Amino acid sequence: MKQMIDKPIIGITVDFLNHKSYSKYPWYALKKNYADAISSFGGVPILLSCNTRNIADYVKIIDGLIITGGDFDIDPHYYGQNITSETVRINSTRTNFEIEILRQFLDLNRPVLGICGGMQLINIIKGGSLIQDIAEEMGSSFHKQGMPKHITTHTARIKNGTILHNILQKEIIDVNTSHHQAVKTLGDGVILSAEAPDKIIEAVEIPDYKFCLGIQWHPEYLETNADKQIFKAFIQAIGK
Repeated sequence: MKQMIDKPIIGITVDFLNHKSYSKYPWYALKKNYADAISSFGGVPILLSCNTRNIADYVKIIDGLIITGGDFDIDPHYYGQNITSETVRINSTRTNFEIEILRQFLDLNRPVLGICGGMQLINIIKGGSLIQDIAEEMGSSFHKQGMPKHITTHTARIKNGTILHNILQKEIIDVNTSHHQAVKTLGDGVILSAEAPDKIIEAVEIPDYKFCLGIQWHPEYLETNADKQIFKAFIQAIGK
């Protein structure tokens, strides 16, 4: 199948849910925006079920990987902590799958884009840690915006000399925000690419890889030119 497609094939992780709001059986979910953003820049999106038995086959098919955000948190035991906040809600099925496929993709040095929780996972897999609840630990409350989610609500300062700065060619951009956790200590080889006015980390990257970028906001809405440039650069990195 792969040989018949001349466009980049992008694997997108999905949410694994058990609550009965949609079905009495477990189900997968993904915002349409993620797939649409990939299609907008010439990629073919494939949604990845959270089954570790499929990873070897997925890796043979897909050229790039997006680890998406979701309404859950990564179990703190992955960064050597116990749960310290009542706001933490884990999803082990999804996290175990995402960790394994991310490891394999990084080993193969293929392009990776982590969004929101996906950015946090990139940091954790390299030995970094998280702030379990920004409001409780830092006193900042503006990172969890209400509806609508796509509009921009605060700025992010881009660090000079980073891959992200090379992509955007700007020092300050406007971003949306929908997260209660954030990167705390950076993992091995992970560098800060952008931060909010309160110093919360808004983007990270690993320069040692072909393309490994983590974004804390949600560029999949393609609300700003910066969001569009990020997806364009991700797709273009596959052909390099």
